[in-house]
Amino acid sequence: MNTYIDTLFYLKQPTGLVLNAFVGNNARLNSVAQGAMALSVPATTVALNQYDAVYVFDGPSSEVLQVGAGGAIQGATSIPLLNPTAYAHNPGTPYCTDGTSGSLGAQIFKASKYLEDAICFQALWSTTYTGEILTMPTMRASIDNQDNIHFRPRHFPISAFSSLAIQDKRKNLFPLDPTQTTIDSDQQTADIALDALLSNQSQGQGYPWVQTFKRNTTGWLVMTYTAGFAVGALPYPVMEACTLLTSDCFVPLENPIGADQITQGKRTVVFAIRGDLSGESELVKKAKAQVTPYITQAF
Repeated sequence: MNTYIDTLFYLKQPTGLVLNAFVGNNARLNSVAQGAMALSVPATTVALNQYDAVYVFDGPSSEVLQVGAGGAIQGATSIPLLNPTAYAHNPGTPYCTDGTSGSLGAQIFKASKYLEDAICFQALWSTTYTGEILTMPTMRASIDNQDNIHFRPRHFPISAFSSLAIQDKRKNLFPLDPTQTTIDSDQQTADIALDALLSNQSQGQGYPWVQTFKRNTTGWLVMTYTAGFAVGALPYPVMEACTLLTSDCFVPLENPIGADQITQGKRTVVFAIRGDLSGESELVKKAKAQVTPYITQAF
């Protein structure tokens, strides 16, 4: 699970929401090892029961855990877990538990997932993509008149390639040397010479075939690469967008029936501009505007 903000960050933002009833314990973990069956924490402010959720906000290593048998009393410095942690967590990693009326932690996880799946169509943390295939010649990948392959993987910003190969119509793979790939400064496109064969590949076997592979020859570029932002390098607009989407999760508290406007006495609240058929709130629209540079393009 990926998260792009945490409860400590969110509660500092000027959201206008009072969410005390949606947060129980809200602090930072001590060091936690992978596979740990307990969380070392500062003294809890709220008692926890077995099966209560514990939300750990650690970017690409975020996870939702469950309190183990016996729970944890108020003031406890260790929270038992029902299942071991999937990741190790450094000291200072934020965590929270549910409040009496709901869960801010759950909404941050929900907003982060929505940001990835419904807006950007990609994870924004550094992720390795294995076996991605681009058809040639297309706008995604093609050979120029100097026998160089110019291509645009589906995810960005690209940081490194670990394997590249050309596949022909008979499913034969001809590996290329990924270290000879040139990644453009925008980290969205890349180039590699058509004859950049791996050093351990026989020139007699591979090179003549490569010479016959022309600009109009149908083929496929198969690759494994890493794309996304490293921990500590996440752009602020992404965090701002996740904040807006989290706030949007609380709109049903004010508008449980999904009306475009609600009038109670002299108070009228308009949730959607008249004539707007998108069904999106202004919070969602602002979030989309913030992350426009990080949305994948389908072509």
